[in-house]
Amino acid sequence: MKKKNVFLILIAIFILIIIGILLKNNSSNKSSNNISITQYKTGTFSKLKNINIENDNDKKKLSKYVEKLKPLTTSEMVSLALAKEIEIQYNDYITIEIQLEEKSYCYYTNTKENIYGLSKMPKGLYEWVEEKIQ
Repeated sequence: MKKKNVFLILIAIFILIIIGILLKNNSSNKSSNNISITQYKTGTFSKLKNINIENDNDKKKLSKYVEKLKPLTTSEMVSLALAKEIEIQYNDYITIEIQLEEKSYCYYTNTKENIYGLSKMPKGLYEWVEEKIQ
C-alpha cells in the first residue's frame, strides 16, 4: 500500500477511537445524572411515589444541598433513629434518606467514598423535597 493510504487508515482509526471514548463518557454521565425521589409508606418498603428530577435548575439546587452534607462528628452526634420515608437517589453512589417529621437531620450515604451517617440537613433541602413530593 501507498504511504498515503496507510496514513488515511490510521487517521480513520484514531477518529473512531475518539468517537467511541466520547460516546462512552456521555452515556456514563447520563446514568449518573439520574436523580429520583422515592416516598415510602412510613415504616415499610412500600413505595407511595417515585419522582424523577429532570429539570436542570432542580438538579443544580440539589447539587448545592448535597455538597453541604457530611456526617456528624462524634461531638455533634445526637441519639436519633430516622425512619426512611423519603429517599433521594442523587447518583449511582449518593443517597439521602429523610423522615418527614424531622426537619433538622437526614441520613447521608456515599458508597464511593465509604461515607455514611446522620447529617445536619442543609437549609432549604427539606422545603425543596416537600415541594417535589406534593
